[in-house]
Amino acid sequence: MQLPSTWRKAWHSWNPLSDQVLQHDLVVPGFERLHEIEDSDRDFWSHSYPRNHNFVLGRNRLIPSRRLSDRLRQLTVHYPRSARSLVDLSCSKGYFVFHARCQMGMERVLGIDIDRPTLEKCQLLNAHFGLRENTTFAESRLRELSHKAQADQADFDVGLLVNTYQYLRLGSSLEPAAGNSHRELFYMLSQVCRGRLIFHNRLEFTDLQDSVQQEASVEGSKDYHPGEILTAASEFFQVRKVGGSALRPILLLDNRRGYTWREQV
Repeated sequence: MQLPSTWRKAWHSWNPLSDQVLQHDLVVPGFERLHEIEDSDRDFWSHSYPRNHNFVLGRNRLIPSRRLSDRLRQLTVHYPRSARSLVDLSCSKGYFVFHARCQMGMERVLGIDIDRPTLEKCQLLNAHFGLRENTTFAESRLRELSHKAQADQADFDVGLLVNTYQYLRLGSSLEPAAGNSHRELFYMLSQVCRGRLIFHNRLEFTDLQDSVQQEASVEGSKDYHPGEILTAASEFFQVRKVGGSALRPILLLDNRRGYTWREQV
C-alpha cells in the first residue's frame, strides 16, 4: 500500500536514512563501536561538502547517499577483478577506500589528500574498521608517491582520480600545481598506478570551477583542454572512454608499462 503524499513527506523528514541506499554491495559493513563517534563528526560525513561523497554511519556499517551510490556504480564496475591494491588520489571522506577494502577484495588500499582535517576524520573512522590493517589514509602528494613507486614502495593496481586533475595541473589556494605540464603529471601517474587509472575529470578550462579559473596561471589556462590532456595521457596509458559526458568523461587509462589485464565485467 502506498502512503499518502503528506505521510511520505513526514516520513522522509523524520527518517535520517531516507536518502540513503541500502543495496548490499554498496554498503560497507565491518565497523565496530560506531555509537562512540560524536554527532559533530557524524554531521561531517553526512552533510558537509562535497555532497556527492556523503554517507551515514549505521550501527556497524557505512551507508552511502544516493549521489554517492550513483558514483560508486559508475566507477567501481571498472575495477579489474584481478586487482589487489588501490589508491584514491583525492580520497575526500574516504568511502571509496573503505568500499574497495571491504567489498571489492582489495588487500591494500591507500587514500591520500592534502586537507589535514578531512584526513583526520578518515583516520578516526578507520580506527573503528575491522579491516584497518592495510587500510591507510595519508597526507601525501603525487610527486612523493611517484618517487616511492620508483623505489617499489607505492605502486598500485588501480588508481582513482576523480574531479581532481585540474588542481594537479593548475594548483589551488591550498597547494601549487603538482607538475609543470600534462606530460609530467601523467608520467608520475603511470609510476603510481601500474595497472588501471580511472579518470573522471573536467577537461575544458571554461568548464572548471570559477575559483580554479581565477587562480590559474596564463600558461596553465592555455593548455588546459581535451586535446592536450588526452595526448599526454596516451603516451603512458591506453585511453578508452566508457561513460560520462564530452567535457567530463569517465576514462579508463591502462598503463602501457607492461599492462596485461583485460576488463572482466
